[in-house]
Amino acid sequence: MSSCEPDFKQLGNTEFRNGAYLKAAALYTRGLKADPGNAVLLSNRCACLLKLHKLDKALADAQECVRVRGDWDKSHFRLGSALEALGRQAEAFAAFKRARDCNPENAEAAAKLQTVRGSSKDSAAPAHRAGAGAPAPAGTAANGSSHAPAVAAGGGGGSSVSNGKRLPAAQVTAKVTTAEEYEEAKAAMVAGEAHAYSEERVLRFADEVRLATAEQLAHAAAGGPAGYPVGGRGGPAGDSAGSAHAAEAGSAPEELQPCVYFLPGRRSGDQVEQWGQVRVAAAFESPDTLQSALAFLREYAADTGAHAACAVVSRGNIAFPQVWKKRGWPLGSADGAFVQLESRGLRRVWFVRPGSDAYELPEDFKLLEPLFR
Repeated sequence: MSSCEPDFKQLGNTEFRNGAYLKAAALYTRGLKADPGNAVLLSNRCACLLKLHKLDKALADAQECVRVRGDWDKSHFRLGSALEALGRQAEAFAAFKRARDCNPENAEAAAKLQTVRGSSKDSAAPAHRAGAGAPAPAGTAANGSSHAPAVAAGGGGGSSVSNGKRLPAAQVTAKVTTAEEYEEAKAAMVAGEAHAYSEERVLRFADEVRLATAEQLAHAAAGGPAGYPVGGRGGPAGDSAGSAHAAEAGSAPEELQPCVYFLPGRRSGDQVEQWGQVRVAAAFESPDTLQSALAFLREYAADTGAHAACAVVSRGNIAFPQVWKKRGWPLGSADGAFVQLESRGLRRVWFVRPGSDAYELPEDFKLLEPLFR
C-alpha cells in the first residue's frame, strides 16, 4: 500500500460526504495511480461514478474491484449496484447473492436481494438506460428503456405525505417503451376536460412538489430511501438508478432521482388530474445530455398541453451545470435539491435542504432553459 493512499482516500471521503462526487472521484483516481490494485479506492470511485450516473465506468471499476479482491463482499455489492443501474437485473441479483455469500451479515446485500428478486423476472435482458453511454435520450422510460420518446406517464396509485397532506400522485402506472405506448400516454393527458390556465394553480403545483421534495430529503436524512419525491415509496423509488451504499466513502443519504413533473392542461379521460413524470437521470452529465433532455421535455410539454413543469434534481446528481460555482451562490456547500418551476412567462428556482425551509434563488441559478415557448 502506498504511503500516500490513505490521504487520497480520506480526502476523497470528505468530498463524497459533501456531495462533491466529481472531486471525490478525482482524488480516488490519484490514489489509484499510486496504488492501482487498491480495492477500497476502486469501490469508492465506483460509488462516485454511480452517483454521477456514469454507469459504464462504474461497471468497469466494479469488475476490476471483483478481479483484485473477489473475496470481499463490497466488491460484489458494487458490481450488483452497477448492473442494477444498467437495468441488468438478473446479473445484479447474482452479484448481490455473491456479496451476501462473502458476508452473510451484509444487510444491504440481503435487502437488495429482496428488491431485485421482484424485478429480475422482467429484466433478464440488458436494457439500455439513459446515462449508460450515449448522450441521448436523457429522459428515461418507466423501465429504463430508450426505444421511444422516454417518458414515465403520470397516473394514479401512489402518493407522498408532507405536513399531513396526501399529495397528488405522479406514480408510474405503465411502461412506455414504444412510440405507440408514448402516443397512448400522451392521449391520456389530453382527452379530458380542459383546465383554464391559472397562475394560482401553477404555484400550488410547485408548492406541492417542493413540499414532497422536502419530505423525501428529510426521510433520506433520517436513514430511509429517497427515490422520486412524488410517488409512493416502493413505487418508482424502488428502481432508482445509480444507488451507492458507500461505507468507505462516507454515509451521505441516497440522492433523489432526477425527474420533471408536468401539470396537465386537461383532466385525464376519467376526469382525474394526473401529473406527467419524465425521468432525466442522465440529463445533467454534460451540455450534450442536457440539450437532449431539453429537446424532449419541450416536445412532451407541447404534445401533452401541459401548463407547467417542475424539475427536481439533487445537487449530488449534477455534473453540469454546477450553478453553485457562480458568483453570489448563497448556500455554501449545503446538501439538498433544486426545484425549478417552468410555466408561461413564469419561473421560480428553490434549493430545498433537509430540515430547513426552501430557499428561493435568483433565476441566475436555474438548471433548465425555458420549456414553454
